[in-house]
Amino acid sequence: MSETICASVTCIVGDVTGTALIEVLWCGRML
Repeated sequence: MSETICASVTCIVGDVTGTALIEVLWCGRML
């Protein structure tokens, strides 16, 4: 469930705010 919340919320927030660091830390996403 945590991964779903991360993908659907945290990563989106990171995209919107332009904060790639959030995505890397929480989702492991590399832009």
